[in-house]
Amino acid sequence: MVFKPSKLSILVLIFGTLLFLALSSYADPIININAVLPCFTVTCYPEIGCITPFISLMIILVPPISICADSPEEVNATYHLMTPKVKKSQFGTLKDLRPGTNLAFYAHGCFAAYADKLTFAVGLALFHKYDQVILIDWTRGANPRMFGKVSIPLVNIFLCAANSEVLGRLVGNAIKYAVTEKRINPKKILFAGHSAGSHATAFAAEHLRRCCLIKIGETVALDSSTSPFALSNRKFPEKGDATHVTRVLSTFNFPVPFLSDLRAIIFQLGYPFPTSDTDIYCNPPFLFREQLMCISIPMCSHFFSALTFIGSLRNCLYEAWPCIPNIFSPFNTTYTGIRSSVFGARGPLCIRTPINPIRSCDCCSKVPKSRFINEDGDPQQRIFTCSNDDKFSKRHL
Repeated sequence: MVFKPSKLSILVLIFGTLLFLALSSYADPIININAVLPCFTVTCYPEIGCITPFISLMIILVPPISICADSPEEVNATYHLMTPKVKKSQFGTLKDLRPGTNLAFYAHGCFAAYADKLTFAVGLALFHKYDQVILIDWTRGANPRMFGKVSIPLVNIFLCAANSEVLGRLVGNAIKYAVTEKRINPKKILFAGHSAGSHATAFAAEHLRRCCLIKIGETVALDSSTSPFALSNRKFPEKGDATHVTRVLSTFNFPVPFLSDLRAIIFQLGYPFPTSDTDIYCNPPFLFREQLMCISIPMCSHFFSALTFIGSLRNCLYEAWPCIPNIFSPFNTTYTGIRSSVFGARGPLCIRTPINPIRSCDCCSKVPKSRFINEDGDPQQRIFTCSNDDKFSKRHL
């Protein structure tokens, strides 16, 4: 039996298609086409250049397998500047940057509802070490909408991943502005990000390298994600993105199609293979022996890397040992922080943290001596003192 569509069904199909195109053609369309249809076209924008479709073999649960990122206007990256001259109840903008100081950027990832709870905490911790801190809000790009303002995070995590490249290029432009207009030394700039925000650090580095040959001092990628970035046409945070590149992994997710997507649903996203100057693995073998049970609890699994970073910025040192031991060179357990600019390139490094790295950690003063990298990159011995006071020197740790 051959199926023959009726005239009514053809008319309904034509009308539905025309209605779909009409609803999607407004300045702020009701339907976000990028969230519901495959896309294979290259799109160019004056401020960030051309963006190719995001293609990943990991995207098999929900079509499409090829996704076009949203426009810079849709991603809507905004910058909130924290500086001593800005009132505590307010934020500044890029125009308020002070010349000749150091500067840190931080970008949250997908699931912005969770990210909002931690972004300000990370910003305050960065403020212990940097004179100026910019918190990047890209909630609209991180939680892409589908119909109207409706967003389905477990579906749109793929579009969020594509949007992270747009975010990275926009932040690259902001860094260029800080360097060229505000005369801030790029070696004194840090860009840290969590999850999809961590991948934006790599895209920003790539954009800066292409547009203006700028290389910043440091990037920190917190639990950079396997799904959907693995087996894709996009790069991971890696050596060369900055003078010092550090990754912090608090979950693991091996790049296996379908299985990786299932693990991502319970917030297990971390890409397990080393890519940076220092790849830090929190509490391996990720059994969370000294952490809370983390089944579907993102704050103590996927977001635990951010807590570990905050603890380090507040002068906590963690017990550490090489993840790949050298049988010909016995090692002793040492204590370390996160940033490679301070503690040097350490390769794959395993650390043990307390349940809450922010409130309970081994006091720095318990460690008599530790390796310290000064501003010229030379290792030297320094006695650490423990302090959670805001007046603790920003030149330490």
